Amino acid sequence: MYFIDYCAQNRYTVAMSATARFHCITTSDARIETFADGEVEFSPTATYLTMQMPDYTMRIGVSDDVTTVTRIGADAYTIVLREGEQTLMDLGFACHTLYTHKIRFKRAAGKIDLSVKYSYDGDDDLTVSMIVHAAFEE
Repeated sequence: MYFIDYCAQNRYTVAMSATARFHCITTSDARIETFADGEVEFSPTATYLTMQMPDYTMRIGVSDDVTTVTRIGADAYTIVLREGEQTLMDLGFACHTLYTHKIRFKRAAGKIDLSVKYSYDGDDDLTVSMIVHAAFEE
């Protein structure tokens, strides 16, 4: 079974979970900063970040070679990102090919830093950087 199936169906064993505060920065045409509450979960094979936004929930799953980004609620979608590879982003009304330039994940005591850089439809002028900082108590 693929990592996305575990993430989407919540079929994983949680070794630890904690309430977290998130600081998200997204850049493309403009820089957007968002602060949100949520939860971090750690399983033997992956880390899950769940952020409660006003109109939707954002859930990010990170394993050794795959990062999934799932938006639940308004404008729902799921994308599977692998560094150096293309993937399809299906929005229901439109599809885009995404190329993942880099994924960086770091966990330290009480914090997580994740950065993802990808471009739409092979156009480097349509590049998005997403940075997520999570703070939590272990």
